[in-house]
Amino acid sequence: MTYFGVNYYLTGLHSYAQGDPVPIPSWVYITLAVVFALAFVSYRRYKARSKK
Repeated sequence: MTYFGVNYYLTGLHSYAQGDPVPIPSWVYITLAVVFALAFVSYRRYKARSKK
């Protein structure tokens, strides 16, 4: 992780990607959407059960 961050993501002494946009894989957006959807559904179900 350190090698990857220093050489490709962070800007600094050893960065080969200086000035390039950070590439974010598309699966990261899909995973975040699924996690937030699951959290929303879970919260709604929790609130519905706690009212009883």
